[in-house]
Amino acid sequence: MVMMELFMRKVRENAASVLELSRQWDEYENAMKSIELALGKKEERLRLLEELLQEKEKEFDVKQSVEAKVMRLVLKMQHEEAAAQHKELMRGLEAREKELRLLDETIKEKSNVLKKKEESFQLKVEAEARENEAKRLKTGREGAENWLKL
Repeated sequence: MVMMELFMRKVRENAASVLELSRQWDEYENAMKSIELALGKKEERLRLLEELLQEKEKEFDVKQSVEAKVMRLVLKMQHEEAAAQHKELMRGLEAREKELRLLDETIKEKSNVLKKKEESFQLKVEAEARENEAKRLKTGREGAENWLKL
């Protein structure tokens, strides 16, 4: 009987060990399930964050693209406005040049008219001077003749 008692004690010890091991295994499985669940939640959160990040990157790319397009449009509009102002200034300059050419032509024409009038006046003055000289000579001759007659 001692053997039987020893055997039973050994069976009980082994059974207690197996039960303890079974309990530890259950705790390990529960801990692993808990870890897997936590990892699953973290993976899901990480996936959502990655999706959000990708969405933000797309939004940023779109925003940069829109900003670049707006900037190009603004520059184009400024260029067109500057070109229009340049054209307007050039039209004003051309009009002013035409006005100055016409004024120059008018001045030349009036200058020519004045030169002709001056020449005409000069000829008239010279003719009158010759006439007066001729009269004076004639009067002087007549006076000399009259004096000689006396």
